[in-house]
Amino acid sequence: MYGVVTQRGNMVDDVSGPGSVSTQQFASALRQALADDSVSQILIDIDSPGGSVYGVSELADEIVSARAQKPVVAIANSLAASAAYWIGCSASEFYVTPGGEVGSIGVWQAHFDYSQAFVTKGIQPTLISAGKYKVEGNPYVPLDEEAQGFMQSRVDDYYASFTKAVARGRGVPIAQVREGMGQGRVLGGDRWLRRRKA
Repeated sequence: MYGVVTQRGNMVDDVSGPGSVSTQQFASALRQALADDSVSQILIDIDSPGGSVYGVSELADEIVSARAQKPVVAIANSLAASAAYWIGCSASEFYVTPGGEVGSIGVWQAHFDYSQAFVTKGIQPTLISAGKYKVEGNPYVPLDEEAQGFMQSRVDDYYASFTKAVARGRGVPIAQVREGMGQGRVLGGDRWLRRRKA
């Protein structure tokens, strides 16, 4: 699992070359390994900063199910952050190289407010839409409180799913994930091991 995690990263790779890993293609390779009688256990070699949340929960669930059929071992070699950590922690065992880093349990999204830059340049966008919230959070106006609240609720929902998956995968309470490892930082291999033993 090398590169930025996306649901269909192969679409970008076809245009700009490899740099992402598709959760769909990875799940397909996992199923092939499970069906192959010559494969006794599965190693997930990870070097990824994470990526999109789309497809990650589904892949993590497949890895947890696969553990019932064959041992699944993951290694951060050398980075498993964010979405890549979510996926890796679903394995039966999870290791990190001595110089590696893991974690970044958190979720974020951005809103860019271009309205003042557009005013300076004499640009005035007109959005034509149907549906009350269709253009909510668009970058051409300041973010209002209602839109920000909704965006925060989506981030909170994904964070809840992420921490629940880490807790399930590592066999610890959700509170331990949120308080000990789930504050959004990437940890080096030595620090990660100390936190796991604490």
